[in-house]
Amino acid sequence: MHKKSEDLIGRHCFEALHGKDEPLFGCPCGEICTTKKTTIKELSDPKSGKCTLASAYPILDANGELTGIVHIHKDITESKKAEEKLKMAANIFDLATDSIFVIDLAGNIIDFNEAAYKSRGFNKEEMAKMNIHDLDVPDFAALIESRNKMLLEKGSAVFESAHVCKDKTLLPIEIHARIVDLKGKKLIVAVARDISERKKAEEALRESEEKHRKLFEEALNAIFLADAKTGILIDCNPAASELVGREKSEIIGQHQRILHPQHEIEGDAARVFKQHQKQDGVLESQVITKTGEIKDVSIKANLIEISGQKVLQGVFRDVTERKKTEEQVKQLQEYLQLQVDRMPIGLIVWDREFRVKTWNPSAERIFGFTEQEAFGKHPYDLIVPKQAQPQVDIIWNRLIEGDVTANSANENLTKDGRVIFCDWSNTPLKKEDGTVIGVLSMAQDTTERKKAEEKLGKLMDELVMVNEKVGVVGKWARHDARNKLSVIKSNTYLAKKKLPSDHIALKYLDGIESACDMIVKIFDFASTYEMLGVEERSNVDVEKSVKEAVMLISDLNGVKVLNDCCGLTVLADSQLRQLFYNLIDNSLRHGEKVSRIRICYEDGKNELKLVYEDDGVGISDDVRSKLFWEGYGKGSGYGLYLTAKLCKMYGWTIQETSKYGEGAQFTITIPKIDEKGKLQHYK
Repeated sequence: MHKKSEDLIGRHCFEALHGKDEPLFGCPCGEICTTKKTTIKELSDPKSGKCTLASAYPILDANGELTGIVHIHKDITESKKAEEKLKMAANIFDLATDSIFVIDLAGNIIDFNEAAYKSRGFNKEEMAKMNIHDLDVPDFAALIESRNKMLLEKGSAVFESAHVCKDKTLLPIEIHARIVDLKGKKLIVAVARDISERKKAEEALRESEEKHRKLFEEALNAIFLADAKTGILIDCNPAASELVGREKSEIIGQHQRILHPQHEIEGDAARVFKQHQKQDGVLESQVITKTGEIKDVSIKANLIEISGQKVLQGVFRDVTERKKTEEQVKQLQEYLQLQVDRMPIGLIVWDREFRVKTWNPSAERIFGFTEQEAFGKHPYDLIVPKQAQPQVDIIWNRLIEGDVTANSANENLTKDGRVIFCDWSNTPLKKEDGTVIGVLSMAQDTTERKKAEEKLGKLMDELVMVNEKVGVVGKWARHDARNKLSVIKSNTYLAKKKLPSDHIALKYLDGIESACDMIVKIFDFASTYEMLGVEERSNVDVEKSVKEAVMLISDLNGVKVLNDCCGLTVLADSQLRQLFYNLIDNSLRHGEKVSRIRICYEDGKNELKLVYEDDGVGISDDVRSKLFWEGYGKGSGYGLYLTAKLCKMYGWTIQETSKYGEGAQFTITIPKIDEKGKLQHYK
């Protein structure tokens, strides 16, 4: 208050103390007047911020009346501030989310906050009895010794460690420790921050880095990393080393220019590197190997950041083979286009309005109109004569409605007015949804072929007429010859009757009769041979043909014929009967001891085998190779020859497949489908 005592004598205490003539709120002076008891209170002035400890002691007379007051005021402003700071520090200590320990140099825990024991699963009483080393991980002994040494030497330390919780789990922590002097005693204040989440994040990052490193190392495509600014190569994967034929040590630290041939370099860097510095994307370039080999590559590059450094990552794909293939395809396309242009077939594309959209060079050669002249024109204005238009309308309407390919043969007009004949193949062009957008037509000029066919037709007609004449002449000639032979045989017979049985002339007359019989057989062969190929082939019942052949034999001499061809039909003609007749006749004449003949078949996947066999003496190896020769044999020599000819005409093959001494066997092989795509047999 800084007032002199003489200035205060005689003045009211309120005025003297507070500059007021009434008690200050809370001042003990007012209270002591009524209670007459000692009163101590703390007073604060809101304006000045001062704090005072006010003590009032009553002075009483013998009757207990208040005669005076001893009033003591003590300024406690600074101590109050210090107390508030301590209280605030205590609150911070208790409310801190980090664990705070105060320990002595022996490791005894002097004080700790709530987070210290709760985060480790202990209660307050348990923590108060512990030494800080009780929380340390035993396996970290070397680390603990190192951190203590650093703390004592430097007075502070920051390190990572782990505490063992009550449930034996580990709590990763980062410790900030400092040695402080408190009233001459050295203590350690340690703030331990839970870094579990950070550790998880670091582990996840480490795993991610390992994963990406593995992907980087095992990638099939070559990957190069270069400083985005300088172009110095800082990393590459094994595929990159293989691509350029260099070890990794030969690549790292080099400028990316070493990857490219000289013609790809522009100034101080490769062309693609400069372009990729400006924007991401895919570019095509070339690389050069250590041995000088040039390879085509496709490079996808993007700018990334690694540890604050901007890096250009380039993924190189070897497209050398693809480029070769593309070049081959291009050459093939050019070749095919050249062939299409050269081919004699005109290719024309019409739109839905029947207007020309495409007209190839062959169409120009056929009709005389250039592509420019034909483009956009209707066929009726170009190549279709009026009389053919109704037929063309019908075909066009079918095609526009989505009908399948329509073929036709038409008369057409050329630019110079000539009439030509063309074969047309027309196919509708459709979108994916089936909508017809046009028609592709292929036209082939058949004018010369048609003329040739007409000439051939006339020649065939003439040939048929000649053949008929020859046939008539042959029949009349054989008829007359047979009559004359009958006269010869009759006269020979009469002559033999006139002569005695031992006359020398009988031998010559027998020769004449034998020659006449042979001539008759030759006439029979000629008659049969004339019929080969004359009839149109159709489905013939094999079982029936065998029966008819047997009926033609005048005497089987007791030989039994087994016919196992029931239900089998083959594509043949009436001469099939003659085929079986020839085989049966051959067995009867040459089998010597034949008692049984069997005809059967074996059905295979792609062919049928028709088998004829007897139980005679069989056929020797020296005879087997000559069986089907013309004129070979003891008879006329034409039976098996005719059989082989007939099989060949049918598109079949015949072989003798027996073993000598086990009878004769002929196997006829019949393909299921003939050269014209017709079914050869069915059952």
